[in-house]
Amino acid sequence: MSGVIKLRQLVTNILLTTVVSILSAMASGPIADAYHRLLLPPWAPAAEMFSFAWTVLALFMGTACYMATMNMPKPKRWYIYIAQLVQILLLAVWAPLFFRYGNFTLCFWLAVLLAGAVLANMFSFWQLDTRAGMLLIPALCWAICIACLAFDIVQLN
Repeated sequence: MSGVIKLRQLVTNILLTTVVSILSAMASGPIADAYHRLLLPPWAPAAEMFSFAWTVLALFMGTACYMATMNMPKPKRWYIYIAQLVQILLLAVWAPLFFRYGNFTLCFWLAVLLAGAVLANMFSFWQLDTRAGMLLIPALCWAICIACLAFDIVQLN
């Protein structure tokens, strides 16, 4: 990555990811209420962790996308943007399905798809900028965590 930070592009990447996360949270309804009504595995994250994780992931995913595309010619950036959009949309759809609709089986499979999308993006981003790939490691961990959570909730409820 060159030493010049293109602030407008960085902020745009982060804002787009953050807006999608906020809309997803709004579509999910009262997260804590829905979460506390479930039989949860002993290792389940606290309800407050979801908002925190989404905020951090939005920041990291937006920054990673920016870093991955900065040294690419503009016409070739579209495939990174589409891959990033798929990842963001999978994460955004998961929350309302989990908290509002309680479709935990579908959430499990959606989280598995999300983990695959994050892994694919991680490898693609890594080749363009190692730091961009590394910024997606928390997203991969979160995808695995929510897949395991959904799986355990299906078993317990």
